[in-house]
Amino acid sequence: MENPTRRRYENIRVYPRVRILRTYVSNNKVGHLVDIAWKERVDHGMVDRKKYAYNKQLMFGSLLLFTSDNFETILCATVLDSNMELLMDGYVAVSFQNPVSKKIFSEPYLMVESEVFFEPYHRVLKVLQSFKQDDLPMKRYIVDVQTETKPPIYLSSDTTYSIIDPKSEELSFPVLDTNQWPENESFGLDDSQMEAYKLALTKEFAVIQGPPGTGKTFIGVKIASTLLRNLSLEGTPMLIICYTNHALDQFLEGILGITKNIVRLGSQSKNKSLEPYTLYNLRGKVKSKYSYLYGSKRSELEKIFNQMTELQTKIEVCEKGILCYKCIEPYLKIGDKTYELKSSNEDPVLNWLFDDFKEDSYTVEDELEDWEKQLDDEPITENKHKIEACFSEAWAFKEIDSMMNSVKYVKDISDNHLEGQKMTDKFEAQIDKVRKRLNCFKKYISFGQCDDTKEISLGKVSSLYAISQDQRWSVYYSIVRTIKNDLLTAMNDLLKQHDKCNQELNEVSTLIDGEVMKTVRVVGVTTTTAARRHDLMRTLLSPIVIVEEAAEVLEAHIVASLTDHCQHLILIGDHKQLRPTAAHYRLAKDYNLEISLFERMIRNGVHARALTTQRRMRAQFVELLVPVVYERLDSHPSVHQYKDVRGMANNLYFCTHDVLEDSEGMEDSWSHKNTLEAKWCVTLADYLRQMKYKAEEITILATYNGQVSLIKELSKKYNTLRDVKITAVDNYQGEENRIVILSLVRSNRDGKIGFLAAPNRICVALSRAKEGFYMFGNMNVLKAASSIWRAIESKLAAQNAIGNKLTMQCEFHRGNTLDVTHPDDFATSLRDSCLRICEIK
Repeated sequence: MENPTRRRYENIRVYPRVRILRTYVSNNKVGHLVDIAWKERVDHGMVDRKKYAYNKQLMFGSLLLFTSDNFETILCATVLDSNMELLMDGYVAVSFQNPVSKKIFSEPYLMVESEVFFEPYHRVLKVLQSFKQDDLPMKRYIVDVQTETKPPIYLSSDTTYSIIDPKSEELSFPVLDTNQWPENESFGLDDSQMEAYKLALTKEFAVIQGPPGTGKTFIGVKIASTLLRNLSLEGTPMLIICYTNHALDQFLEGILGITKNIVRLGSQSKNKSLEPYTLYNLRGKVKSKYSYLYGSKRSELEKIFNQMTELQTKIEVCEKGILCYKCIEPYLKIGDKTYELKSSNEDPVLNWLFDDFKEDSYTVEDELEDWEKQLDDEPITENKHKIEACFSEAWAFKEIDSMMNSVKYVKDISDNHLEGQKMTDKFEAQIDKVRKRLNCFKKYISFGQCDDTKEISLGKVSSLYAISQDQRWSVYYSIVRTIKNDLLTAMNDLLKQHDKCNQELNEVSTLIDGEVMKTVRVVGVTTTTAARRHDLMRTLLSPIVIVEEAAEVLEAHIVASLTDHCQHLILIGDHKQLRPTAAHYRLAKDYNLEISLFERMIRNGVHARALTTQRRMRAQFVELLVPVVYERLDSHPSVHQYKDVRGMANNLYFCTHDVLEDSEGMEDSWSHKNTLEAKWCVTLADYLRQMKYKAEEITILATYNGQVSLIKELSKKYNTLRDVKITAVDNYQGEENRIVILSLVRSNRDGKIGFLAAPNRICVALSRAKEGFYMFGNMNVLKAASSIWRAIESKLAAQNAIGNKLTMQCEFHRGNTLDVTHPDDFATSLRDSCLRICEIK
């Protein structure tokens, strides 16, 4: 690295000098403790706790690289525990990906952290490494790109399926002869849904595209229900894979209406109806033949863990305190010569290191005890906080606090006792002594943290008292290092035992989980969990896999979720909405990582079907998307039944302005905000709440996280907005609401609109609202930078739905309207208007 002191580069953080201290044991986690503030600690004797607190650095699972030779060799690790207290003290617990030797404790390292969250990539890459070239699932389509798809291998020409039609009558039909299927009405599907349904049931590799509001989850559940009704799937459950926890919960909730025989993997479900079906809850209900072995291995692991915890405590005493004489005495013998330390009323190591052996051995505590016996008042509780053999900073603070309380107590009861002042003086002298020792300890503790301290060989010392205080501390820490090395050796042996036992326990756990999941008919999992538990996925022998949100997932993540038992793969998604997110722009663009398996299959002509009828939004909203994004998107008659938005002259409106975004002219312009638009959003939402819309019926969307934060901050001034959802567009795919307010943010002299020029993001942003949709943005900037926005402006103009003001309309007197040209004028303009008077009535 050319400049090792530079801390920030693109996508990485650099920590120039860190030390790997020891094995770390906490909360059933075992790894290594790294001092990332080691240089700061040595140079200044302390760490700025705010420096590492409350930031997004060093998150659990983040990738770390360590090198001590300018990257000639590297050690790979991940963050094991993002404990905030540890981070504030300048430490982080890590897990090395391969076994490491004791040498790592003896030299400083340069540490590099990837800002990209590594965990999901790590799991996927490990799975891909395990694939053999000829065993890749669905190779005929994924690799060879065969466009003609065959029927699933488990179907034959005489296989029949049955369904229950809307009249509750059972209908049977030959699966592979679609000409003999019942009419569409029998399935409760429209024409495009029926085509997709047929494709999914009759082809082993099916791709179904569903534009916004066309019922992707509905058709997915319909397909799954038919398969579950007609196939036993005993011991080989159907696998449902989704990109997000929200989509997985939604899909499985639909499945619950068909069968309760399901299990959901992962711990991120927020759906209470699925709680009984989590793997965690089902484990206790299945009696496994591996239970005894699991219990035995778990007990063995706990025993090893407890031994490691005990060793860690001893190591921490070496690092944070002063070892008692009994601990170091065995190390004071060199050959035939034995060194001794003189003893007083306290541990001799303390007198020796702090150079105060000559002090009176009669302590203030002894005198206080004698004095208490002479008092006729109520008895004083004896001070039990005597100086112990092990001195530490924490102990010193506790001791000082205890003696200060004693001083206060003496002062409170000593009005009639001449001895009081004398006792107080002696306590304060004792407090001063502890403080001086604490300062001395802080001064010399760096000797134990810095290997370049000149160690003094004990064999060359004639007397432990004939050397200076600096030399005494150097001798002491050389002994401590020897003791600590012995402890680290023992810890390293236990670490090997722990890793072996933990691996065996995980293998047994996988066997038990496999038994649980073979008792159900449906297994639900996210793509991340599927890759993380690929060993478990292999045991399922699942012949049927349905992937929802398939167009949002990196191709590698879907491939890693499959096993060689997959005979039938159904991909459901929409490549016209959000694409997969690649961590690096060049990888996304130059190497097509942003193109999902779903999109690649459609581009290559694999048989696919598209849903064409949407049941979400007003037809006038759809006009913004056709043909700009979709060639065809019909509206179901149900969306024509929506009532007009109360209090608004328009159900759809784009309020344009020319106020520059807040980040215009600022160096840190990656986090874009626009205060004017934020004010518009919250004032309009507040007005709609006054029009009797519920908070959960309104969503405020923004195209940048910085704007989301600003809107949330401004919304705190309005009690009416407490439960209104405020989020980024990218986080709202797959969701909808009755009324949506959108802030587009970008407004600058350079005409830059960033990803607002991307058709996929425009599509998501413009397709979330059902009944009312209100946008705020600088249309002049948007249309100058994008032909898509020029087409959208034309559509809006044709509907008279764009301008520089919002028009309110009384629900009871349709001719009474009011124009609001600025959010600050909202409250004033409405105060005495017909809208307010009628609303109160």
